[in-house]
Amino acid sequence: MSLIDSEDPVAVGDQFTYTIQVLNQSEANNLHNMTIVGLIPSDMVYVSADGATPFTVVGQEVRFGPVAELKPGATVEFHIKVKATAAGAAVFNATMRWDEFGEPIVNQEGTTVFMPQK
Repeated sequence: MSLIDSEDPVAVGDQFTYTIQVLNQSEANNLHNMTIVGLIPSDMVYVSADGATPFTVVGQEVRFGPVAELKPGATVEFHIKVKATAAGAAVFNATMRWDEFGEPIVNQEGTTVFMPQK
């Protein structure tokens, strides 16, 4: 799983997107029922999302439904658009789970948010 912000640094009030990309690196095994949950930092607000599956927004979490099967070498992407509301260092978290692996995988992306000059 890779995670990247579309802009960094960003100004308070700016909108930008976190992209979560999942690649099945296995040469022979499928992933089943893979889910992604994005946790938006507290100093940002949700704007929109899209991805390989439908999603729900619960508080600061964007929960994407399961990808039934991800074949070897296949890639899926998820996007979460946010708006920065306060200056500082923000950390976005993405958690991935799937049937064949008992523990969640967590990735983080840091974003610097600054107050624009007037």
